[in-house]
Amino acid sequence: PPVTAAPPAPPASPSPATPPAVTGSAPTDPQPAPSAFDWGGRQLEPLPPPPPPADPTKIKVDPWRGRYWLAPRLLISGPIGGDKPARPTLLTIGGGLDLGIRFSNRFGLGMGLSGQTHTSIRATIPGTVDKAIRYGSALFWDVAFVRLYLGKKRFQPLIEAGFGLARIKMPVGDRLFGPQLRAGLGFDAWVSSQVTLGFTTVYRLIALRMPQDGITPPHWSVGHALQGALQLGLHW
Repeated sequence: PPVTAAPPAPPASPSPATPPAVTGSAPTDPQPAPSAFDWGGRQLEPLPPPPPPADPTKIKVDPWRGRYWLAPRLLISGPIGGDKPARPTLLTIGGGLDLGIRFSNRFGLGMGLSGQTHTSIRATIPGTVDKAIRYGSALFWDVAFVRLYLGKKRFQPLIEAGFGLARIKMPVGDRLFGPQLRAGLGFDAWVSSQVTLGFTTVYRLIALRMPQDGITPPHWSVGHALQGALQLGLHW
């Protein structure tokens, strides 16, 4: 009979005891799967629902025109009553400067310094028979005053009240000191968001401690003055 060739033998499989050959170096740490991510132990949470809309009629709207102000002032002062020397005796022109802070559109706190001629006398020039007019001056330091604004528009009426110290220099050289009060009524008109023009009528009560002069014992002299103040306000 014809002779056929035997089929080739299959390749020998590696022995189970022999590990497969590895090429290159194996990684020391296992790499995470591409889809893995560390969320810090918790999943994403949805956003809370939005708050209910505010009522437009209850929203406060205040124009913001600067927290601080600096105001040079032109003063016209005159007497309205009281005793000399606390009471001025002349209608004079003076000047002043206010510095303040506005905590809101309706409330402010400030301090100020102002001065003007206070009184005058006719005195004889030593060694002659001629007479000359000598003037005395007043200096007012407003330690603090409160100002309330009555509106929110460009034209703002205001009222103010404060206290401070007064120094009166007499024509003959004596200096007298004492407390003083300030109260005013006026307005501010906004020219721009940083500039105002205003006018205030200011009442001042002046109290001076008078020393003993050999005739009268120490006592208080109280005078009253009225001032008209034209002011230029600079706000920032």
